[in-house]
Amino acid sequence: MNSDLSALDLDRLGAFVVFAEHLSFTRAARSLGITQPALHAQVGRLADDLGVQLYRRAGRGLELTHHGLKVLQFAREIRERSQEFLNDIRGTQAHQPVTLVADETCNLYLLRPAMELLARSASVPLRVLVRAGAQALDALRVGEAHIAVTALETLPGNMEAKPLTQVQRLLVVPQDHELTQRSAVGLGDLRGMQFIVSPQGSERARLERELRAKHVMMQVAAEATSCELSLRMVQLGLGAAIVPACCHMLPGLVGIPVTDLGALSYYVVRLRQPVVRAVVEEVEARLLECCHLWQQP
Repeated sequence: MNSDLSALDLDRLGAFVVFAEHLSFTRAARSLGITQPALHAQVGRLADDLGVQLYRRAGRGLELTHHGLKVLQFAREIRERSQEFLNDIRGTQAHQPVTLVADETCNLYLLRPAMELLARSASVPLRVLVRAGAQALDALRVGEAHIAVTALETLPGNMEAKPLTQVQRLLVVPQDHELTQRSAVGLGDLRGMQFIVSPQGSERARLERELRAKHVMMQVAAEATSCELSLRMVQLGLGAAIVPACCHMLPGLVGIPVTDLGALSYYVVRLRQPVVRAVVEEVEARLLECCHLWQQP
C-alpha cells in the first residue's frame, strides 16, 4: 500500500463516491458525464493505490466491500470538509447541509417540534432521509448522514448515542373492540389476535420475541411499512397493531397501553469522531432540547 498522500487522489475519490451511490458503472458514468471505461479506470486506480478491494460481485449486481464502505465514508467527509473550507476561505456564509436519518414515525411525530425549529434557523440547513433501524445506522457508517435518530436495544460500539426519549407502546384496535373497555392490557390478552406488523426487521423481531416470551403466537394479517399505514389498516378492519404512543390516533381507533411491553428507547446517534462540525453539534443540541415536546397536545 502506498504510504504517501498520492494514494488519496481527490478526483478518484469523488468518482468513487458517485459509483458507490449507484453501484453501477453505467449509471455512475452517465451521472458524471464521462465514459464507462474512464470511470472503471478511475475506480480501479484508486483500489490499486490503496491496495484494497473496493467492490465485488453480488449475484447480478455489485456491492461495496468492508474497505469500500470505509473509503466511501472518508471520501464523503473529505468532499464535505473541502466545501466548508472553500466557503470559509471565500468568506461565504453557506453551510453544507446536515443530514438527519430517522424512520417515518420519528420524522412525523417525535422530531417534528425540533425540525420546525431548525427549519426557521437559516444557519442550519437540514436534509432528511427516511430509514429505519439498521439502515439508519448504515447511513451513518458510509457517511450518507451525520445524525441518526432510532430506537436501540444495544448501543453500537463505534458510535456515540445520547438518550432522546422513551416511548411506550399501545395496542390499537377499532373503538367497538371488546378490549377498549380496559384501561390497559397484557400480552396474554392478545392471544388469537391478527396483527398488522412491519416487514422483516429489528422492530418486528423484537415484538415477536416479546410475544413468544408470554407464549403468544404472532399471527400476521398484513405488513405495513409505517405507523401511519398500520393505523389505516386497523381502520379497514384488517387486524390490530402495536405502535409507539407518539403516533397520532386516527378517528374510530383506540390505543390501549400494554403493561408488559417495554418502552422504546430512542437515541440521537452519530459516528465517534475526533472533530465534529459545529452545525452538526447544533442540530444534535436542538434534537435533545425538544425531546419531550412530542408529548404536548
